[in-house]
Amino acid sequence: MNWIDFFFLDELEYDAHLLVGNKMTTSESLHALKRARQTLAALPDLKLQTTEPPLRALAVDLGLQVGQLLGIIRVAVTGKTVAPPLFETLAILGQERTLTRIDRGIEALARVTVH
Repeated sequence: MNWIDFFFLDELEYDAHLLVGNKMTTSESLHALKRARQTLAALPDLKLQTTEPPLRALAVDLGLQVGQLLGIIRVAVTGKTVAPPLFETLAILGQERTLTRIDRGIEALARVTVH
């Protein structure tokens, strides 16, 4: 498995079902990913110290374990369930690429929810 290929790809290929969080429904995962996108879009940048506290707070607000939320975000931005540390990955990808990938993840989850 190539652990960092997603940094160099414009489009990610993955099974949309990987976006469904552990012990979560597709609808719950979709809602969580949308809220994560809103949270990240409102930040001035995606540096480690900028992203970690609000995402951890969002997990609590959503009634999720932090790992559940971060796992969904990880798959949306890397296409993988296992990847380098998420907060550092977000910083390297940058806000625009991260939000674009999350948007694609939202679209993929929405298609799974409809079917």
